[in-house]
Amino acid sequence: MPATDVAELLREAMFTAGMVAAPVLLVGLLVGLVIGILQAATGVQEQTLGQLPRLAAMAGMMILMLPWMLETFVQLVRTTAIGP
Repeated sequence: MPATDVAELLREAMFTAGMVAAPVLLVGLLVGLVIGILQAATGVQEQTLGQLPRLAAMAGMMILMLPWMLETFVQLVRTTAIGP
C-alpha cells in the first residue's frame, strides 16, 4: 500500500471521527456555557452544578445520535475494506 493511500485513509478516519464527535461536544459546550453564565449571574460557584447537567446532556445526545454514529463508522469501514 503506497504512502499516499495510507495518508488518505488516516485523513478520512480523522475527519469521520471529528464529524461523529462534534454534535456531542457542541452540546457539552453549549450546556457548559449556559451553566457558567447562570452561575456567574447568581454567584453560585459549585463545581458539581456545572458538571452534572453537562454530563447528562452529552449522554442524552450520544444516545440520540448513536444510530447515525454507528452508520457513519460502518460506512467508513466498508469503503476502507472494499474500496471506493
